[in-house]
Amino acid sequence: IPGHPVHDVTLTDVGVRYPGNPSKAIPFFSADTMERVPEQLDAYPEFSMFGELPCWGLYARWVGKLRLTRVQITCEKPDPRPAFIFDHVRALRLDSMDLPSGTGGPMVWLTQVGSFDTSRLRWPSTLSRALRIVDKRTSALAPAPAAADRKSY
Repeated sequence: IPGHPVHDVTLTDVGVRYPGNPSKAIPFFSADTMERVPEQLDAYPEFSMFGELPCWGLYARWVGKLRLTRVQITCEKPDPRPAFIFDHVRALRLDSMDLPSGTGGPMVWLTQVGSFDTSRLRWPSTLSRALRIVDKRTSALAPAPAAADRKSY
Protein backbone atom coordinates (compact mmCIF):
# COMPACT_ATOMS: atom_id res chain seq x y z
CA ILE A 1 0.00 0.00 0.00
CA PRO A 2 1.52 3.37 -0.89
CA GLY A 3 2.98 4.99 2.21
CA HIS A 4 2.62 1.76 4.22
CA PRO A 5 5.27 -0.67 2.95
CA VAL A 6 5.61 -4.21 4.21
CA HIS A 7 8.85 -4.44 6.24
CA ASP A 8 11.57 -7.05 6.67
CA VAL A 9 10.41 -9.71 4.20
CA THR A 10 12.78 -12.68 3.73
CA LEU A 11 12.29 -15.61 1.37
CA THR A 12 14.82 -18.44 1.81
CA ASP A 13 15.16 -21.81 0.08
CA VAL A 14 12.18 -21.32 -2.22
CA GLY A 15 11.79 -22.99 -5.60
CA VAL A 16 8.91 -22.24 -7.96
CA ARG A 17 8.24 -23.43 -11.50
CA TYR A 18 5.97 -21.26 -13.65
CA PRO A 19 4.16 -22.40 -16.80
CA GLY A 20 5.14 -19.37 -18.90
CA ASN A 21 3.51 -18.65 -22.25
CA PRO A 22 1.25 -15.79 -21.07
CA SER A 23 -2.36 -15.81 -22.22
CA LYS A 24 -3.45 -12.95 -24.43
CA ALA A 25 -7.04 -13.58 -23.26
CA ILE A 26 -6.16 -12.15 -19.81
CA PRO A 27 -5.48 -8.40 -19.43
CA PHE A 28 -1.71 -8.04 -19.67
CA PHE A 29 0.44 -5.25 -18.24
CA SER A 30 3.85 -5.08 -19.88
CA ALA A 31 6.81 -4.21 -17.68
CA ASP A 32 6.95 -0.84 -19.45
CA THR A 33 3.49 0.01 -18.06
CA MET A 34 3.87 -1.05 -14.41
CA GLU A 35 2.03 2.07 -13.22
CA ARG A 36 -1.14 0.61 -14.76
CA VAL A 37 -1.20 -2.28 -12.26
CA PRO A 38 -4.00 -1.14 -9.94
CA GLU A 39 -3.46 -0.76 -6.20
CA GLN A 40 -6.96 -2.03 -5.24
CA LEU A 41 -6.65 -0.77 -1.67
CA ASP A 42 -10.20 -1.72 -0.65
CA ALA A 43 -10.12 -5.30 -1.98
CA TYR A 44 -9.18 -8.45 -0.09
CA PRO A 45 -5.84 -9.73 -1.49
CA GLU A 46 -6.49 -12.59 -3.91
CA PHE A 47 -4.09 -14.21 -6.37
CA SER A 48 -6.29 -13.25 -9.33
CA MET A 49 -7.10 -9.63 -8.46
CA PHE A 50 -4.69 -8.05 -10.96
CA GLY A 51 -4.99 -10.45 -13.89
CA GLU A 52 -1.69 -11.27 -15.51
CA LEU A 53 1.15 -9.24 -14.01
CA PRO A 54 4.05 -7.64 -15.89
CA CYS A 55 6.48 -10.38 -14.81
CA TRP A 56 6.25 -14.16 -14.68
CA GLY A 57 8.06 -14.67 -11.36
CA LEU A 58 7.97 -12.31 -8.39
CA TYR A 59 6.38 -8.85 -8.47
CA ALA A 60 7.23 -6.96 -5.26
CA ARG A 61 5.78 -3.50 -4.69
CA TRP A 62 5.78 -1.26 -1.61
CA VAL A 63 8.34 -3.19 0.47
CA GLY A 64 10.62 -1.63 3.08
CA LYS A 65 13.29 -4.34 3.15
CA LEU A 66 13.29 -7.48 0.99
CA ARG A 67 15.86 -10.29 1.00
CA LEU A 68 15.79 -13.33 -1.31
CA THR A 69 18.23 -16.14 -0.49
CA ARG A 70 18.50 -19.32 -2.58
CA VAL A 71 15.27 -18.50 -4.41
CA GLN A 72 15.16 -20.40 -7.71
CA ILE A 73 12.45 -19.80 -10.27
CA THR A 74 12.09 -21.42 -13.67
CA CYS A 75 9.73 -20.95 -16.57
CA GLU A 76 8.62 -24.03 -18.54
CA LYS A 77 7.63 -22.22 -21.77
CA PRO A 78 9.01 -19.03 -23.28
CA ASP A 79 7.71 -15.86 -21.66
CA PRO A 80 8.73 -12.39 -22.84
CA ARG A 81 8.18 -10.81 -19.41
CA PRO A 82 10.93 -10.31 -16.81
CA ALA A 83 11.30 -12.86 -14.01
CA PHE A 84 11.42 -10.25 -11.22
CA ILE A 85 10.06 -6.73 -10.83
CA PHE A 86 10.92 -4.74 -7.73
CA ASP A 87 8.89 -1.54 -7.50
CA HIS A 88 9.13 0.92 -4.59
CA VAL A 89 11.45 -1.35 -2.56
CA ARG A 90 13.52 0.59 -0.04
CA ALA A 91 16.29 -2.04 0.38
CA LEU A 92 16.72 -5.15 -1.78
CA ARG A 93 19.24 -7.97 -1.33
CA LEU A 94 19.60 -11.05 -3.56
CA ASP A 95 21.79 -13.89 -2.21
CA SER A 96 22.95 -17.20 -3.68
CA MET A 97 20.69 -17.19 -6.72
CA ASP A 98 20.98 -18.17 -10.38
CA LEU A 99 19.01 -15.62 -12.34
CA PRO A 100 17.10 -17.16 -15.25
CA SER A 101 17.93 -16.10 -18.76
CA GLY A 102 14.81 -15.09 -20.62
CA THR A 103 13.50 -14.91 -24.12
CA GLY A 104 12.61 -11.24 -23.90
CA GLY A 105 14.48 -8.40 -22.25
CA PRO A 106 16.18 -8.14 -18.87
CA MET A 107 15.13 -10.60 -16.17
CA VAL A 108 15.32 -8.16 -13.22
CA TRP A 109 13.62 -4.75 -13.36
CA LEU A 110 14.19 -2.13 -10.68
CA THR A 111 12.04 0.95 -10.27
CA GLN A 112 12.34 3.27 -7.31
CA VAL A 113 14.61 0.87 -5.41
CA GLY A 114 16.57 2.63 -2.66
CA SER A 115 19.47 0.19 -2.36
CA PHE A 116 20.30 -3.00 -4.25
CA ASP A 117 22.91 -5.47 -3.02
CA THR A 118 23.85 -8.93 -4.23
CA SER A 119 26.05 -11.76 -3.06
CA ARG A 120 26.87 -15.02 -4.89
CA LEU A 121 24.49 -14.13 -7.68
CA ARG A 122 24.88 -15.72 -11.11
CA TRP A 123 23.76 -13.36 -13.86
CA PRO A 124 22.91 -14.42 -17.40
CA SER A 125 25.80 -14.03 -19.85
CA THR A 126 25.33 -10.29 -20.37
CA LEU A 127 24.27 -7.81 -17.72
CA SER A 128 22.04 -5.97 -20.23
CA ARG A 129 20.00 -9.19 -20.52
CA ALA A 130 19.85 -9.42 -16.73
CA LEU A 131 19.14 -6.00 -15.23
CA ARG A 132 17.09 -2.96 -16.19
CA ILE A 133 16.80 0.18 -14.12
CA VAL A 134 13.48 1.68 -15.15
CA ASP A 135 13.25 4.94 -13.26
CA LYS A 136 15.73 7.79 -12.85
CA ARG A 137 15.47 7.75 -9.05
CA THR A 138 16.92 4.22 -9.09
CA SER A 139 19.79 5.18 -11.41
CA ALA A 140 21.80 6.36 -8.39
CA LEU A 141 22.52 2.67 -7.83
CA ALA A 142 25.86 2.78 -9.63
CA PRO A 143 28.38 -0.08 -9.62
CA ALA A 144 30.53 0.14 -6.53
CA PRO A 145 33.80 -1.62 -5.65
CA ALA A 146 32.99 -4.96 -4.04
CA ALA A 147 34.47 -8.33 -3.11
CA ALA A 148 35.09 -10.86 -5.89
CA ASP A 149 31.88 -12.81 -5.26
CA ARG A 150 29.72 -9.76 -4.66
CA LYS A 151 28.13 -7.05 -6.79
CA SER A 152 26.59 -3.91 -5.35
CA TYR A 153 24.47 -1.44 -7.28
